[in-house]
Amino acid sequence: MEIISNASKRMLAVVTFKDVHDEIMAVNPELCKLIEEISPDDDYKFVKASYLYGDIIIKNGVAQFPDKEGRLIALDDAAIHEKVRKELFPIFQMLSSFS
Repeated sequence: MEIISNASKRMLAVVTFKDVHDEIMAVNPELCKLIEEISPDDDYKFVKASYLYGDIIIKNGVAQFPDKEGRLIALDDAAIHEKVRKELFPIFQMLSSFS
């Protein structure tokens, strides 16, 4: 697990499925079992984020993530950590093409 941001009680990390397996199993066993069937190796990353109560996670249709100072910024903001952009941006581009 590589922690990208851990400020203001907001956290952002790039993780593997192994890193978060137990957490996913606890909240959504069905999803966890589906991911287990795919059996992603450590080259496939997840981005784990923690937010404060009341944080706006989607703003104007754009996902918000904690930056190094703990502020929430848009995924397409230049200040987003490069590892997060690398892991998430292609997925968000693909999903937005369907809307």
